[in-house]
Amino acid sequence: MSFYEGLRDDTAGPLIAQFGQDAFYRTYDSETYDNATGKTTPGGATDTAIKCLDLPLKEREFSEEVTAMAQAMLLVSAKELAAASITPAVDAFVQRGTKIHQILAINTVGPSGVAVIYKMAVTEHTEVI
Repeated sequence: MSFYEGLRDDTAGPLIAQFGQDAFYRTYDSETYDNATGKTTPGGATDTAIKCLDLPLKEREFSEEVTAMAQAMLLVSAKELAAASITPAVDAFVQRGTKIHQILAINTVGPSGVAVIYKMAVTEHTEVI
């Protein structure tokens, strides 16, 4: 285990787990398009348990455009996502309790290429998914 993997798994992960809340990072299988109805249906959902902190959004954390659209910033430990071999992506979803957030932008704190923490600018998603 490298120093930064230890930082992710033994320091950042446990601290966010202690002070954060349970959430799920949600991804979908390939979507299907129905020619008859003209509707696209997402594939099956896969949830990965994560821990996150809901923090105030700072002006210089993301671009002005993202900051204007975002409603919150989630600080997510990379520990659980790394264990599931998942790299978070823009337009994916995070569910915290009854709230579902769509990811607008991600800043990775990752010295030496090892993700330790993800800072995610999110907006509440109004549709039930």
